[in-house]
Parts: sequence; structure tokens; C-alpha cells
Amino acid sequence: MKRLAGFASIVLLGVACRVVEKKAKHADPENVAKVRVFYGTDRKPTGHSTPGRFYGAESGELAYGVCEVSVPREHRMGQTEISWGRKERDPRPETHVMVVSLQPRPRDAFLGELRAAAQGRPAFVFIHGYNVEFDDAVRRTGQMAYDLGFEGTPLSYSWPSAGTTAGYLADEQAVQRAVPRFRQFLEDVIAGSGATVVHVVAHSMGNRLLVAALAEIASRPAPRFGEAVFAAPDVDADFFRRTYGALRPAFARGTLYASSNDVALKASKEIHRGARAGDSGDGIVLTAGLESVDVSGVDTSLLGHSYYGDNKSVISDLRLLLVTRAGAAQRPGLTARAKSGLPYWSFRN
Repeated sequence: MKRLAGFASIVLLGVACRVVEKKAKHADPENVAKVRVFYGTDRKPTGHSTPGRFYGAESGELAYGVCEVSVPREHRMGQTEISWGRKERDPRPETHVMVVSLQPRPRDAFLGELRAAAQGRPAFVFIHGYNVEFDDAVRRTGQMAYDLGFEGTPLSYSWPSAGTTAGYLADEQAVQRAVPRFRQFLEDVIAGSGATVVHVVAHSMGNRLLVAALAEIASRPAPRFGEAVFAAPDVDADFFRRTYGALRPAFARGTLYASSNDVALKASKEIHRGARAGDSGDGIVLTAGLESVDVSGVDTSLLGHSYYGDNKSVISDLRLLLVTRAGAAQRPGLTARAKSGLPYWSFRN
């Protein structure tokens, strides 16, 4: 019964995680900023012409392309200007973060365009979590790049999440099936992008994809990623703790963001009968080579799960991490703490 109750909780939580996007109207360039987002996906095309609905929930072959995301000039940090969980009557680029164009690319053309855009600058790849459709993933990537002031190339990888409130168990299967194609995408990007450094940022269930891919990449003599950010990972805490050391050859530094107020992960904990790596409090994951940050003190959102892109304090901290490459000890908004001889950090109140 507890597992069923936990699943029901996640279904209810999922109501707040989807939006409906209409076809974008012509944008007024005076009121809109554009963010170019390169993408990879193993979603199957739907045949729909609207950019945000070009790909659906069915698994397909690895595909590449480029999107443009609109950000209104009146944009508020941490917002996508679309009310989660309800249809917007008149979404417009001047008022909403939207996917306004999409252009699929063959692999070689994609890598050539990526090299031209990224040469001499950094890049980051964002991997979304449960109940996220293609347009959600790309919009969030564009919003993050804009809010971070990231002077580099943002990339989004969108695996075939069902994008439905009841799709949690289906998403668990989909994310596992996506590992080989996602790993190929990461290898293509790190080897062929021309970026000075490539960071990876995963949220929630997307961390399962990242952990599995990094485990395989770490065993090969390949270039390393820069920062690896594990935000609210919906991954078994003991598994993450045991596995982390094997991942380390794949990146320069790892950062974990966790919260004791994460309602979604509490529900996942009941389903799986085990703590999640995104939990904090007494069970916060601490291990050598990992900088763990407890965000419980600053996240005041309803679900406490999307703070990586919603909370101004976390966005500011993430900016220092990805843009200036400052470690936790050098970031002014954090206070050093320790448990069982291992350090971690929390946000200052």
C-alpha cells in the first residue's frame, strides 16, 4: 500500500509539471531576447509542425537539431512565464519563454554548426527529469542559459518521457532505454563541439541517465567533462554513494544539490523503499570528491523539487559554479558544515 500511495503522490505532484504550448506568434525583436539551444533527443518525430511539439513520447533514433527559445525582456529570473498546470490563452514570445523555431540537423551538420557556435567558449548539456515533454526541456535550457548569463553554448538532451502525470513508472523504463543514445550524444559533443569545456547538469530522474552514461564514459580514455551537477537526483542514495567514485574520471568536479523539503523525492522514496540522493537532512549524501549543497534553507516552492531553475539563490550559486568555476568553499552564499568528518555546504539564511 505504501508503494501505491507513493505513486499516487507523484501523480498528484505531476499536475504542476506540464504546460500546453500554442504555436508561437511573430515576435517583436524589441521585446524579446533569443537563445539558441542545440539539442539531442531519442524521441520519435510526431509530424506536428509546431516546434515545441515536433517530437513526442515514443522512442526513436538519436536525432540532432537547433532551436531558438524566446525570452521576454520583462523576464523574471527563475521563471518561464508560463503558468504550470494550465493552458495559456495567448502565449506570445513577448510574454513567455517559448520554443519559436526548430531545425533538425544530420549528425555531421549538427556538429559542424555546434563547432562554429562553441569554438573558444564553454558549453553545458541539460538533462531533464520526469513528466517533461520536448518543449519543456528546451524552454528550461534556454531559460537557464539566459538567467545564468552563460556566455557559451547551451545544449538540451530530451529522452522520451511520457510527459504525463501518471507516467512515472513508464518514464523509469524510458530513461533506462535511452542510455546508449544519450551516451553517444555526450561523446559526440565532448569530442566534436570545439568547446573549451563541456559541463553536464541533470535534474531528478534525468540523473539516472547521466550516472549510467558517465559510468561507461569514465572507463574509457576520453576527454573529461568540466562540472557535473546532480540536481535533486531521483536515484537511490546508497547506489549513488557507492557508484560516485567510479564516475569521477569522467569529469573535473561533481556537485550535488539536495533538499529535505523535496516532496517529489519523498514520494519516490516511498515507491522505492529507499532514500534518494536528492534528500538532505541526516541522510545527505557525502562522499570523497563530491561537493554536496543542502538547499533546504532557501527553497520555499510548493514542491521543493525544481529549485535548480526556479530559485534565485540556487541560480546565482549555479552561475558561480558554471561560469566562474568557483568551488563551494569560494562561493559567498554558502556556509561550510561537516558530518562524520566529511564537508558539505548549506545556503546562508
